[in-house]
Amino acid sequence: MKELYDLLPNIILYLVIRFIFLKTYRFVLIAQATTNYTYILFESLIVGFVLKSLYNLIPSINIYVDIVGMIISSLIFGYFSAIIVSAKWFNNFFAVFKNKAN
Repeated sequence: MKELYDLLPNIILYLVIRFIFLKTYRFVLIAQATTNYTYILFESLIVGFVLKSLYNLIPSINIYVDIVGMIISSLIFGYFSAIIVSAKWFNNFFAVFKNKAN
């Protein structure tokens, strides 16, 4: 039980940074949110873990500054990733590979 208690702050942080990232991403893309809660939880943990792993590459300043930085950068990453995915050049780039596969 103590192990779960020790992991709880990281799990909550994974969920928070994922929530901010994907809500911003879906807001910019005007994508409809899913109501499948199992999928949402799984997606939250995976995206949150990946983002947290990227943030761990940056040297730590202070735990509170790091958390605020993670939250703000999740907002920024969500916005710019949605802009990139919705860009015409991005879709054309992958359309070339789709045409070559057929």
